[in-house]
Amino acid sequence: FQDAFEICGSIQFGSASQPGALVDLQFANNYSQIVPKIDTKMEDFESHDYTSALYPSDALALRSTAAAAGLNFFPPTATLAAPNAWGIAAGTYVDQLTLQQPQYARTNAVNTSDVVTRIVPFTALTHTVLAMDRDMIFGEDMYINMMVAPSYKIGYNTAASNGSGAATAFVAAKQPTLSGMYVNLAVEVDPITEASVRAKFDRGDMKFIFPYQYAWRLSTAGAGQISVSQQLNSGYGRYLKRIIQVPFDSTEASTAAVGHAYDHQNCGQDKITQYQTSLNSVPLQDQQVSCANLDDWRLNKDFLKGSVIRGALPYLQNWFHMDSFSAPKRGSEVPYENVVEGLDLSLPVTWSFTATAGKALTHYTFAEFIREIETKPGQPIEIKSV
Repeated sequence: FQDAFEICGSIQFGSASQPGALVDLQFANNYSQIVPKIDTKMEDFESHDYTSALYPSDALALRSTAAAAGLNFFPPTATLAAPNAWGIAAGTYVDQLTLQQPQYARTNAVNTSDVVTRIVPFTALTHTVLAMDRDMIFGEDMYINMMVAPSYKIGYNTAASNGSGAATAFVAAKQPTLSGMYVNLAVEVDPITEASVRAKFDRGDMKFIFPYQYAWRLSTAGAGQISVSQQLNSGYGRYLKRIIQVPFDSTEASTAAVGHAYDHQNCGQDKITQYQTSLNSVPLQDQQVSCANLDDWRLNKDFLKGSVIRGALPYLQNWFHMDSFSAPKRGSEVPYENVVEGLDLSLPVTWSFTATAGKALTHYTFAEFIREIETKPGQPIEIKSV
């Protein structure tokens, strides 16, 4: 897979006593496949290359058949269902309507080994403290812990060199081998800036305010009415900035359907027909959001201006719903992560997603909070509450 930090199942950043104090992101590969497409500006995306994943597709021709698909553009599950908003036959590869898009999958010749190099900047984990350009200093040792993902989230076998054959899990003799992992961190080299930061730390005045992501996973059994609810409180952070809800195919975490490992497309209302979100039982939309009428696209497109997702069709291929409780700062000189605003969590709130589902689904809820920590010489970091 080429549009995700696929080897990373989860990542934590913190101290020995509080390993997830700054970052505690479960399902990090799913997060990196979804959220950076929303956050990454198009001009930055165009400069990405194959070593960093999430790079532009090199597809030059419009393809409409499985045999010609090549699958460097869309994975084999990315065919339109019927009915759909464009009147196109079921099973047609959607890149016949394409805009510039990410490359979703890569293939290699049949029965040959493949070496994949990843040089992934932590900016791939957008809206986390690891992605921020900020000087930090701590009074204790800090650790970055990364859990490697299972092989079915990394890739799969197929009998066809263009990837259009049946997808099967890696067999024991052909499991991916991780040959090495290195973390490169930047250090402050300007002596004046370094002295200023250290002086603030030595005085005991060092505080960090940063975005903090938390994720939940919940399965729903089949088609029909479903509901996903999360209670949010100040234990996660002082403010809630946004919630991103993403329904995946229920087989995404299964070696029996490895081609669906990152399948959250909603072409032809494959997964969600209509939905509505609410806060403390108060609806956040005036009425049910109809996916058949592209109400979902019109509701979310303002969050995608200038991003990798440049139209309704790429949005449906990378479907999500976002509730934002802060104003997106795209185009502002102030990084969005540095803006302290959002829904005050002095009192707990309950957020809900109710929908009509077309099949069994696995739901991921990614919530972004504003968290503050305090750090002093010789003392453990302290997470500040509201």
